[in-house]
Amino acid sequence: MKFLRFHTTKDFSLDKNNTMTCLDAYVSRMKEGQKQLYYFGGENVKDIYRSPLVQGIVRKGYEVLMMEDPLDEYIVHHVM
Repeated sequence: MKFLRFHTTKDFSLDKNNTMTCLDAYVSRMKEGQKQLYYFGGENVKDIYRSPLVQGIVRKGYEVLMMEDPLDEYIVHHVM
């Protein structure tokens, strides 16, 4: 798990190269009282970021993990 990296809505920009984050860093930034991870899968990161659902979660102050590889979601479901 320590080697997994994901794009997140926190540092994502549509017009630049984006860094990826590990789950430990994501968890350290979770809002107080947040008990679950927010993640969204799709064809590519730009489409995921533009999703109205993702943008709604971001407006509420949550960071969303963006998973563009089908294996990402599989791993998260089976190792948590």
